[in-house]
Amino acid sequence: MLKRLSAAERAAIILEEYAAAIRDAFLAAIFGIRSTVSLRLFIMRIEANDVSGAIEALNIQPAAFNPMLDEIAKAYNAGGNGTINNLPPLRDPQGFRINLLFDARNPLAEAWLRDHSATLVREIVDDQVNSIRVALAAGQARGASALQTALDVVGRVNRATGQRSGGIIGLTSTQAEWVRKYRDELLLLSAGALLRNLRDRRFDNTVRKAIAAGEPLPVEKIDKMVMAYQNRALRYRGEAIAKTESLIALNTGAEEAIRQTVARGAVDSNMIDCAWHTREDESVRGSHQPMNGQVRPYGQSFVSGAGVLLRYPGDPQAPVSEIAGCRCSRRFIIRKRT
Repeated sequence: MLKRLSAAERAAIILEEYAAAIRDAFLAAIFGIRSTVSLRLFIMRIEANDVSGAIEALNIQPAAFNPMLDEIAKAYNAGGNGTINNLPPLRDPQGFRINLLFDARNPLAEAWLRDHSATLVREIVDDQVNSIRVALAAGQARGASALQTALDVVGRVNRATGQRSGGIIGLTSTQAEWVRKYRDELLLLSAGALLRNLRDRRFDNTVRKAIAAGEPLPVEKIDKMVMAYQNRALRYRGEAIAKTESLIALNTGAEEAIRQTVARGAVDSNMIDCAWHTREDESVRGSHQPMNGQVRPYGQSFVSGAGVLLRYPGDPQAPVSEIAGCRCSRRFIIRKRT
């Protein structure tokens, strides 16, 4: 007999489905930017020490991320529609059933999605520009050629696929720094290179042998290891964005659906309670463990174990430390009139 999924388990499946779509759209955007770069123009501007011109040559346009925003909008709508569909039957004072629909074109609903999407893309693009500025300066500081610096930024062509791979486009400033430190560790034969979680472990024996023998790794081999590390870091970045954005979109859509329901007069706000549910496993963040089963009247925030107020899982007004990678869910409870 098949196990009946709990509300939290169903929410987890939906979250993972939309997160996968957002991640893939983000990665596709980065691959698209990479594939259209004019390497020759980029190198020319690096040689001219024209940092702004070099960044402009990469042509990182906000519109490249529109497919990712489309997937976020789908998650937002799914959060709203799913909430409406899961409400108990609501009736007017005469006892007639109230038919509800989630209005994604409601001005407040559209405004949130528009503003949130614009902020997200601006932050992604701005971080890219900062990362690239640092990478160009770092290349100049260590005396790297313009070609070497350019390839460190945009990646190298994979002979097997014919596609450009690696590079720091798509990574945060912090992640780009991880890449630089990993390259330095390989160059210096530091054992720290073997401790990085995002390394490709298939190269570990090669690194260990080089360290034991005290023989420098060939530059081509280092480039290959760094490219693999960059690819893993990019996927890590995509998954981090996707998990957070799918959680925010689904739960904010749900919040908007209830707001619309109350605004229509289909239910009184004081008849709604909200319950917080964790996955109840070892991966639940410490500050969310005591929140499991916590119930609050609609409109009141939940309180995390760290004392932080959250309106719902993925609340964009909460600190990143409380929402990044969160897998919790919220359930609405409509109390019957007495």
